[in-house]
Amino acid sequence: MNCQSAELLIQLSLDGALTTAERGELDLHLDRCEACAKAFTEFRSLARTAARWAAPVHAGQPDISAYAAAILQEA
Repeated sequence: MNCQSAELLIQLSLDGALTTAERGELDLHLDRCEACAKAFTEFRSLARTAARWAAPVHAGQPDISAYAAAILQEA
């Protein structure tokens, strides 16, 4: 597997759309390729962060949208 193929499988992995065979191929590549392993870790971290931000606000939780808007304006 080359790095371009691994990048596609990384995205599919984060979406939970890999077959067992594809997951095995990706794991093997990640074990051998430091750059792709680093990319996988970074993409997974971004996906987790995005999931937290996209989580719905439940009753009793503060609405942080005003805080988020203020932070984005400062950046």
